[in-house]
Amino acid sequence: MEKDLRSHWYLILGFFAFVGFLIYGASLGNAFVRWDDGLLIYENPAIRGINFSNLKTIFTTYDPELYIPLTLLSYQFDFLVSGTNAAWYHLHSLVLHILNAVLVVGFIKLLTKNTWVSILTGILFLIHPLNTEAVAWASGRKDLLSTLFFLLSTNLYLLRKKKWSLGCFALGLLAKVTILTLPAVFILIALFKKQ
Repeated sequence: MEKDLRSHWYLILGFFAFVGFLIYGASLGNAFVRWDDGLLIYENPAIRGINFSNLKTIFTTYDPELYIPLTLLSYQFDFLVSGTNAAWYHLHSLVLHILNAVLVVGFIKLLTKNTWVSILTGILFLIHPLNTEAVAWASGRKDLLSTLFFLLSTNLYLLRKKKWSLGCFALGLLAKVTILTLPAVFILIALFKKQ
């Protein structure tokens, strides 16, 4: 069954991209909002290019409460591509959300060995309104990136690639520290696998 999922991952990714754009595509027309977008993006001189000074700034400062250098680095890449064109930032966030939903499919498949349950869980994650703020708000990138590395880390843990899993955990901490709960999730996974 696992081989079936691997051989059809292009179809799953394409379907998830279609559904993701259908549901969240309107957010591509959103402008930046005054709620953190200015502080983190369009008024932030630290994202206006990738150079030693800007890298030093993003790795040695807070956003005023959170340490999110990887998130700020992703904004630097966005700025290099599009300046302060809000549509690009929203597109980047939407693509991250779609990838996260596909990673949910992989995680549930590795955990349960059930293809249909994993696909349905991934679709539920993709369309659930709880994710709207992270996808539609450009400053919600930190949640999308930390989720990406959380899911990568759990998938790699289940594949017994512990060093890679630890590396993704470290990257997730640089996106948003809420990923700090991941070791507790690993304990729960270990308990679940013993049953």
